[in-house]
Amino acid sequence: MRNDYTWNEPQPIGAPAVKAFPVEALGQVGRDMTLAVSEFTQTPLDAAGTAFLGAVAACVQGKYEVEGKPGYNEPVNVYENYIAQPGERKSSVHRCMAAHCYDWERLDNERRAPEIRRFCDENELYESEIVSVKKSKSPRSEKSHKIAEIRAEQDLLKAVKPTRIFFDDITPESLATAMYENGERGAIFSAESGFFDNIGRYSEKANFDIFLKSHSVDPMRVNRRGREEIMNSPKLTILCCSQPHVIEGLMKNEAFRGRGLLARFLYSFPESALGQRRYDTAPIPPEVSQAYRDLIFALLDIPLPEKPEIIKLSGEAHEAHKHFFDIIEGEMTGKLTHISDFAAKLPGAILRIAGLLHIVSNYQSACIKPISGDTMRNAVKLGYYFISHALKVFAYAGVDEKAAAAQYVVKRLAKARALILSRAEIHALCRGRFDKIESLLPVLKNLMQLGYLREIPTERTAATGRRPDSRFELNPLYFKGVEQCIPCHEANHHGRRS
Repeated sequence: MRNDYTWNEPQPIGAPAVKAFPVEALGQVGRDMTLAVSEFTQTPLDAAGTAFLGAVAACVQGKYEVEGKPGYNEPVNVYENYIAQPGERKSSVHRCMAAHCYDWERLDNERRAPEIRRFCDENELYESEIVSVKKSKSPRSEKSHKIAEIRAEQDLLKAVKPTRIFFDDITPESLATAMYENGERGAIFSAESGFFDNIGRYSEKANFDIFLKSHSVDPMRVNRRGREEIMNSPKLTILCCSQPHVIEGLMKNEAFRGRGLLARFLYSFPESALGQRRYDTAPIPPEVSQAYRDLIFALLDIPLPEKPEIIKLSGEAHEAHKHFFDIIEGEMTGKLTHISDFAAKLPGAILRIAGLLHIVSNYQSACIKPISGDTMRNAVKLGYYFISHALKVFAYAGVDEKAAAAQYVVKRLAKARALILSRAEIHALCRGRFDKIESLLPVLKNLMQLGYLREIPTERTAATGRRPDSRFELNPLYFKGVEQCIPCHEANHHGRRS
């Protein structure tokens, strides 16, 4: 049988190729540091780029909010999940991007050490007085009155605690207390997937209210160890890393997905750099590191106000954000249907990113100057980047049912004994998932559009007038194993059977 059909490599199933990280969107300091860290660690730009956004958010969360329109504000903290294989130097990237934050924290606590000691000493004296009153032989009513007086004086003490920017390997319960004692703020930079393991580590049910409410800065009340901890606006930034094999379990966790935790994360899943890295790399230039250090210190030096300062949008920025919203909303019943929970939160995330990019470039006048159109367009570039990677993540995890069905059929076709198969033969291979052949037909149509197979034209037979069972030819560029197993003439003979 002559075959003049020209084959091309098939398209990926489930999602288009992911977009490259738009490093130019980060501004000069962010771009230069991202490029330098990527070169030094031999990691994708995505690793340092997402870490830059996380580090900036950790520095300024609680200090600003972005007004999308009257009555609608977004905070500037972000949740990110970077996905990479073991050995891809995630910890090295985190050390480079977070080192100056730790330096500032250490210096600030050294400067405030006398105040911290004074508060601790005075607090201990009050506690000692209370113990003495409890041990005295005074009447119960007199003890209660005296203790109440001491507590009232103790409450007037202005708490002075050591500053903490990052929390590591912490349970949700401990995180809530740590944030309560840290001005209702905190950040988690974790180079391992253990962050998700900590949720529900000590209980049968996942406990992640702190993560849900700290993303949207909603009030939270926690009863802990005999006392009530009230946070009016908890703020948390997360940059965690997951290995690819962990993703499927996370995406199929009904609690994580059902309550919206996973929809709050921005995902980055670049191609692995393993096997392409160089041993000799250029160190981070001192001037680049210094510029990044100056930025981090300047952002951390901004005082934490009683209420966040409001950053407004310019008219051009408003139109760019509205246009992005309209596009995403239009895709909610299209290619983004299966990740609509993620897509619904993305316009808000873009406001947050636009705020971060604006602060980086204008931290001395962030609330005086509105966000420019160029800054919003850079945030939108990052939005499309995160969409493409989210599609890859959710397809990889099998959440996209259409993609999962197509992947199943392709895996079964790889076990075929010929490159040309009838519709009934394909159904026989895939009967484990498709009971009826009718349910298989849309999947075959999808695979034909993607270039994995094609339908061979057939004609009605003279004897019966009926069209014989449809036959399909597999793409030999993809199904190379099948092509090697079956000689061409045998495959053609197999394909002519009806």
